[in-house]
Amino acid sequence: IEEGTDPMDPKDPPSSTLSDSLVAYWPLDGTDGESTPDLGPNGYDLNLVSMETSNFVNDQGRAVASFDGVETMLVHNNEEGEELPINQFDLYTISLWVKITGSGQNDLRFFSEGSTVSGDPLFNLGTRNNGSDNTVDLYLRDGGTPNHQFSVGEPLDGEWHHLAYTYDGKEQKIQLFIDGVLDRDDWIFKELTSPLDTTTIGGILRASPSHWVNGLVDDVSLWKAVLQEDRVADLANGMDPLRLAGGSQFRITDVTRDAEGNITFSWNSRPNASYAIWVKTDLMDEWEELDDGFPSQGKITDFEYPTGSSPDPAVSRKLFFRVTEGDSL
Repeated sequence: IEEGTDPMDPKDPPSSTLSDSLVAYWPLDGTDGESTPDLGPNGYDLNLVSMETSNFVNDQGRAVASFDGVETMLVHNNEEGEELPINQFDLYTISLWVKITGSGQNDLRFFSEGSTVSGDPLFNLGTRNNGSDNTVDLYLRDGGTPNHQFSVGEPLDGEWHHLAYTYDGKEQKIQLFIDGVLDRDDWIFKELTSPLDTTTIGGILRASPSHWVNGLVDDVSLWKAVLQEDRVADLANGMDPLRLAGGSQFRITDVTRDAEGNITFSWNSRPNASYAIWVKTDLMDEWEELDDGFPSQGKITDFEYPTGSSPDPAVSRKLFFRVTEGDSL
Protein backbone atom coordinates (compact mmCIF):
# COMPACT_ATOMS: atom_id res chain seq x y z
CA ILE A 1 0.00 0.00 0.00
CA GLU A 2 1.87 3.09 -1.18
CA GLU A 3 2.19 5.58 1.70
CA GLY A 4 -0.98 4.30 3.35
CA THR A 5 -1.45 4.51 7.10
CA ASP A 6 -3.23 1.15 7.34
CA PRO A 7 -1.56 -1.65 5.31
CA MET A 8 -4.73 -3.76 5.62
CA ASP A 9 -6.90 -1.11 3.94
CA PRO A 10 -6.13 -0.41 0.25
CA LYS A 11 -8.34 2.70 0.38
CA ASP A 12 -6.57 4.18 3.37
CA PRO A 13 -5.16 7.62 2.48
CA PRO A 14 -1.49 8.55 2.75
CA SER A 15 -0.41 9.84 6.13
CA SER A 16 -0.22 13.61 6.14
CA THR A 17 3.07 15.44 6.48
CA LEU A 18 4.00 19.03 7.19
CA SER A 19 6.69 19.17 4.52
CA ASP A 20 5.11 22.21 2.85
CA SER A 21 4.66 24.06 6.14
CA LEU A 22 8.19 24.16 7.52
CA VAL A 23 9.69 27.60 6.87
CA ALA A 24 12.91 27.46 8.89
CA TYR A 25 14.70 25.14 11.28
CA TRP A 26 17.72 26.37 13.22
CA PRO A 27 19.26 23.57 15.34
CA LEU A 28 21.74 26.14 16.78
CA ASP A 29 24.32 23.37 17.04
CA GLY A 30 27.29 25.37 15.80
CA THR A 31 28.66 28.01 13.47
CA ASP A 32 31.18 28.60 10.71
CA GLY A 33 32.12 31.83 12.49
CA GLU A 34 29.73 34.02 10.55
CA SER A 35 26.35 32.29 10.65
CA THR A 36 24.46 29.28 11.98
CA PRO A 37 22.61 27.20 9.39
CA ASP A 38 18.94 26.86 8.60
CA LEU A 39 18.31 23.18 7.83
CA GLY A 40 14.81 23.93 6.55
CA PRO A 41 13.83 24.25 2.90
CA ASN A 42 14.73 27.92 2.45
CA GLY A 43 18.24 28.21 3.85
CA TYR A 44 17.57 31.29 5.97
CA ASP A 45 20.85 31.13 7.87
CA LEU A 46 21.12 33.37 10.95
CA ASN A 47 24.01 35.83 11.04
CA LEU A 48 26.04 36.14 14.22
CA VAL A 49 26.04 39.52 15.99
CA SER A 50 28.76 39.82 18.65
CA MET A 51 28.92 36.01 18.74
CA GLU A 52 31.57 33.44 17.86
CA THR A 53 32.24 29.72 18.12
CA SER A 54 32.42 29.91 21.93
CA ASN A 55 28.76 31.00 22.06
CA PHE A 56 27.72 27.53 20.87
CA VAL A 57 28.01 25.24 23.87
CA ASN A 58 26.97 21.83 25.17
CA ASP A 59 24.46 21.79 28.00
CA GLN A 60 22.85 18.65 29.42
CA GLY A 61 23.56 16.73 26.24
CA ARG A 62 22.37 19.52 23.97
CA ALA A 63 24.37 21.58 21.48
CA VAL A 64 22.85 25.05 21.95
CA ALA A 65 23.31 28.78 21.44
CA SER A 66 24.30 30.86 24.47
CA PHE A 67 23.34 34.53 24.80
CA ASP A 68 25.03 36.91 27.24
CA GLY A 69 22.27 39.50 27.77
CA VAL A 70 24.64 42.29 26.73
CA GLU A 71 25.17 42.27 22.96
CA THR A 72 24.75 38.77 21.48
CA MET A 73 22.07 38.05 18.90
CA LEU A 74 21.27 35.92 15.84
CA VAL A 75 19.74 37.81 12.92
CA HIS A 76 18.04 37.20 9.60
CA ASN A 77 17.32 40.32 7.55
CA ASN A 78 14.10 39.50 5.73
CA GLU A 79 13.89 40.32 2.04
CA GLU A 80 10.90 40.79 -0.23
CA GLY A 81 9.45 37.51 -1.39
CA GLU A 82 10.84 35.48 1.53
CA GLU A 83 8.76 33.43 3.94
CA LEU A 84 10.07 35.52 6.81
CA PRO A 85 8.87 37.26 8.88
CA ILE A 86 6.79 34.32 10.00
CA ASN A 87 3.97 36.60 11.17
CA GLN A 88 3.13 37.52 7.57
CA PHE A 89 1.08 34.31 7.45
CA ASP A 90 -2.51 33.90 8.65
CA LEU A 91 -1.47 30.62 10.29
CA TYR A 92 1.89 29.96 11.91
CA THR A 93 3.73 28.22 14.75
CA ILE A 94 6.98 29.03 16.54
CA SER A 95 8.65 26.12 18.34
CA LEU A 96 11.80 26.37 20.45
CA TRP A 97 13.62 25.14 23.54
CA VAL A 98 14.78 27.67 26.14
CA LYS A 99 16.79 27.60 29.34
CA ILE A 100 16.32 31.11 30.67
CA THR A 101 15.71 32.60 34.11
CA GLY A 102 13.03 35.24 33.71
CA SER A 103 13.04 36.62 37.24
CA GLY A 104 15.36 39.62 37.35
CA GLN A 105 15.50 39.96 33.56
CA ASN A 106 13.21 42.87 32.80
CA ASP A 107 11.55 42.90 29.37
CA LEU A 108 14.19 40.95 27.42
CA ARG A 109 13.43 38.95 24.27
CA PHE A 110 14.45 35.50 23.07
CA PHE A 111 12.45 35.66 19.81
CA SER A 112 11.58 38.82 17.93
CA GLU A 113 10.39 40.21 14.63
CA GLY A 114 10.82 43.94 14.13
CA SER A 115 11.45 46.72 11.64
CA THR A 116 14.62 48.65 10.85
CA VAL A 117 12.42 51.41 9.40
CA SER A 118 9.99 51.98 12.28
CA GLY A 119 10.35 51.37 16.00
CA ASP A 120 6.63 50.79 16.52
CA PRO A 121 5.58 47.42 15.03
CA LEU A 122 6.98 44.60 17.12
CA PHE A 123 6.31 40.92 17.79
CA ASN A 124 8.23 39.38 20.70
CA LEU A 125 8.45 36.42 23.03
CA GLY A 126 10.50 37.18 26.11
CA THR A 127 10.74 37.74 29.84
CA ARG A 128 8.10 39.60 31.85
CA ASN A 129 8.35 43.35 31.38
CA ASN A 130 9.05 44.03 35.08
CA GLY A 131 11.14 40.89 35.62
CA SER A 132 9.02 39.87 38.60
CA ASP A 133 8.55 36.20 37.74
CA ASN A 134 9.34 33.43 35.25
CA THR A 135 6.37 33.83 32.91
CA VAL A 136 6.61 34.27 29.15
CA ASP A 137 5.80 37.81 27.99
CA LEU A 138 3.99 37.99 24.64
CA TYR A 139 4.39 41.46 23.15
CA LEU A 140 2.26 42.49 20.18
CA ARG A 141 2.47 46.11 19.06
CA ASP A 142 1.36 47.80 15.88
CA GLY A 143 -0.15 51.16 16.71
CA GLY A 144 -1.86 50.42 20.03
CA THR A 145 -2.66 47.86 22.71
CA PRO A 146 -2.61 45.10 23.98
CA ASN A 147 1.23 45.12 24.13
CA HIS A 148 2.27 42.89 27.10
CA GLN A 149 0.43 39.66 27.95
CA PHE A 150 1.71 36.82 30.10
CA SER A 151 1.64 33.03 30.31
CA VAL A 152 -0.02 31.27 33.23
CA GLY A 153 2.87 28.87 33.72
CA GLU A 154 6.42 29.96 34.51
CA PRO A 155 8.72 28.08 32.14
CA LEU A 156 11.55 30.61 32.37
CA ASP A 157 12.82 29.01 35.58
CA GLY A 158 16.42 28.28 34.58
CA GLU A 159 15.62 24.76 33.36
CA TRP A 160 15.04 23.45 29.85
CA HIS A 161 11.48 23.83 28.60
CA HIS A 162 9.83 23.53 25.21
CA LEU A 163 7.61 26.40 24.06
CA ALA A 164 5.25 26.46 21.11
CA TYR A 165 3.35 29.57 20.08
CA THR A 166 0.54 29.21 17.54
CA TYR A 167 -1.31 31.98 15.72
CA ASP A 168 -4.56 31.54 13.82
CA GLY A 169 -5.51 34.76 12.06
CA LYS A 170 -8.62 33.20 10.56
CA GLU A 171 -10.09 32.22 13.92
CA GLN A 172 -8.32 35.10 15.72
CA LYS A 173 -6.86 32.71 18.25
CA ILE A 174 -3.44 32.51 19.87
CA GLN A 175 -2.15 29.55 21.90
CA LEU A 176 0.95 28.93 23.99
CA PHE A 177 2.09 25.41 24.85
CA ILE A 178 4.64 24.68 27.58
CA ASP A 179 6.32 21.27 27.36
CA GLY A 180 3.59 20.10 25.00
CA VAL A 181 0.70 21.13 27.26
CA LEU A 182 -1.65 24.03 26.49
CA ASP A 183 -0.95 26.95 28.82
CA ARG A 184 -3.32 29.61 27.45
CA ASP A 185 -5.65 30.07 24.51
CA ASP A 186 -7.44 33.22 25.73
CA TRP A 187 -4.87 35.81 24.67
CA ILE A 188 -6.16 39.15 23.42
CA PHE A 189 -5.80 38.81 19.67
CA LYS A 190 -3.73 41.35 17.77
CA GLU A 191 -2.90 41.35 14.07
CA LEU A 192 0.31 43.06 13.00
CA THR A 193 -0.04 44.52 9.50
CA SER A 194 3.02 46.78 9.29
CA PRO A 195 6.01 45.23 7.48
CA LEU A 196 8.70 43.64 9.65
CA ASP A 197 12.13 43.07 8.11
CA THR A 198 14.11 41.35 10.89
CA THR A 199 13.75 37.96 12.56
CA THR A 200 16.04 37.56 15.57
CA ILE A 201 16.90 35.22 18.42
CA GLY A 202 18.40 36.63 21.61
CA GLY A 203 17.15 40.21 21.33
CA ILE A 204 15.41 42.82 19.16
CA LEU A 205 16.78 44.39 16.00
CA ARG A 206 15.12 47.59 14.83
CA ALA A 207 17.17 50.60 13.68
CA SER A 208 19.58 49.45 16.40
CA PRO A 209 19.75 46.28 18.53
CA SER A 210 18.32 46.10 22.07
CA HIS A 211 16.61 43.95 24.72
CA TRP A 212 19.26 41.21 24.76
CA VAL A 213 18.39 38.17 26.88
CA ASN A 214 20.74 36.04 28.97
CA GLY A 215 20.23 32.31 28.56
CA LEU A 216 20.30 29.31 26.23
CA VAL A 217 18.13 28.59 23.18
CA ASP A 218 17.93 25.43 21.08
CA ASP A 219 16.10 23.89 18.11
CA VAL A 220 14.03 26.81 16.79
CA SER A 221 11.55 25.92 14.05
CA LEU A 222 9.01 28.12 12.26
CA TRP A 223 5.95 26.76 10.46
CA LYS A 224 3.35 28.43 8.23
CA ALA A 225 0.63 26.32 9.83
CA VAL A 226 -0.96 25.93 13.23
CA LEU A 227 0.51 22.70 14.54
CA GLN A 228 -2.04 20.51 16.27
CA GLU A 229 -1.55 19.61 19.91
CA ASP A 230 -0.25 16.12 19.15
CA ARG A 231 2.35 17.57 16.77
CA VAL A 232 3.42 20.09 19.40
CA ALA A 233 3.73 17.21 21.86
CA ASP A 234 5.97 15.39 19.38
CA LEU A 235 8.34 18.36 19.30
CA ALA A 236 8.20 18.71 23.09
CA ASN A 237 9.13 15.03 23.35
CA GLY A 238 12.25 15.64 21.29
CA MET A 239 11.20 14.87 17.73
CA ASP A 240 13.44 16.47 15.13
CA PRO A 241 11.46 19.14 13.20
CA LEU A 242 12.75 17.70 9.92
CA ARG A 243 11.32 14.33 10.83
CA LEU A 244 8.01 15.93 11.80
CA ALA A 245 7.99 17.70 8.44
CA GLY A 246 8.44 14.37 6.70
CA GLY A 247 11.81 15.07 5.14
CA SER A 248 15.39 14.07 5.88
CA GLN A 249 14.33 11.48 8.41
CA PHE A 250 17.05 10.24 10.72
CA ARG A 251 18.07 6.84 9.35
CA ILE A 252 20.98 4.72 8.16
CA THR A 253 21.32 5.72 4.51
CA ASP A 254 24.10 3.48 3.18
CA VAL A 255 25.85 0.23 4.11
CA THR A 256 28.86 -1.26 2.30
CA ARG A 257 30.85 -4.43 2.97
CA ASP A 258 34.19 -5.00 1.26
CA ALA A 259 35.75 -8.31 0.19
CA GLU A 260 37.50 -8.76 3.55
CA GLY A 261 34.26 -8.23 5.48
CA ASN A 262 34.88 -4.67 6.74
CA ILE A 263 31.62 -2.74 7.04
CA THR A 264 31.05 0.99 6.63
CA PHE A 265 27.63 2.53 7.14
CA SER A 266 26.33 6.10 7.04
CA TRP A 267 23.42 8.09 8.44
CA ASN A 268 22.07 11.62 8.03
CA SER A 269 23.32 13.53 11.06
CA ARG A 270 23.26 16.94 12.71
CA PRO A 271 26.42 19.05 13.04
CA ASN A 272 27.98 18.92 16.53
CA ALA A 273 25.69 16.11 17.70
CA SER A 274 26.95 12.81 19.08
CA TYR A 275 25.59 9.33 18.50
CA ALA A 276 25.44 5.93 20.14
CA ILE A 277 26.00 2.92 17.88
CA TRP A 278 24.66 -0.56 18.58
CA VAL A 279 24.99 -4.01 17.01
CA LYS A 280 23.42 -7.46 17.30
CA THR A 281 23.67 -10.70 15.34
CA ASP A 282 20.06 -11.73 15.86
CA LEU A 283 16.97 -9.55 16.21
CA MET A 284 15.94 -11.57 19.27
CA ASP A 285 19.20 -10.71 21.08
CA GLU A 286 19.95 -7.65 23.22
CA TRP A 287 21.66 -4.71 21.56
CA GLU A 288 25.40 -4.44 22.23
CA GLU A 289 26.77 -0.91 22.46
CA LEU A 290 29.77 -0.15 20.25
CA ASP A 291 30.18 3.57 20.99
CA ASP A 292 28.25 5.96 23.25
CA GLY A 293 29.65 9.25 21.96
CA PHE A 294 30.56 9.03 18.30
CA PRO A 295 30.89 12.61 16.97
CA SER A 296 28.93 13.89 14.01
CA GLN A 297 30.90 14.53 10.83
CA GLY A 298 28.35 17.04 9.55
CA LYS A 299 25.16 16.30 7.64
CA ILE A 300 26.34 12.75 6.84
CA THR A 301 28.37 10.63 9.27
CA ASP A 302 30.26 7.41 8.42
CA PHE A 303 31.14 4.64 10.86
CA GLU A 304 33.67 1.91 10.07
CA TYR A 305 33.18 -1.54 11.60
CA PRO A 306 36.32 -3.54 10.77
CA THR A 307 36.99 -7.25 10.80
CA GLY A 308 38.26 -8.42 14.15
CA SER A 309 35.54 -6.52 15.99
CA SER A 310 33.14 -8.34 18.27
CA PRO A 311 30.96 -9.66 16.78
CA ASP A 312 33.34 -10.14 13.88
CA PRO A 313 31.87 -9.20 10.47
CA ALA A 314 34.27 -11.68 8.85
CA VAL A 315 32.55 -14.46 10.83
CA SER A 316 29.00 -13.18 11.36
CA ARG A 317 27.57 -12.72 7.90
CA LYS A 318 24.34 -11.23 9.28
CA LEU A 319 24.61 -8.14 11.50
CA PHE A 320 22.06 -5.54 12.58
CA PHE A 321 23.05 -1.97 13.45
CA ARG A 322 21.22 0.83 15.22
CA VAL A 323 22.22 4.49 15.61
CA THR A 324 20.66 6.80 18.20
CA GLU A 325 21.28 10.46 18.88
CA GLY A 326 22.64 10.76 22.41
CA ASP A 327 23.71 7.75 24.43
CA SER A 328 20.57 5.64 24.85
CA LEU A 329 18.31 3.41 22.79
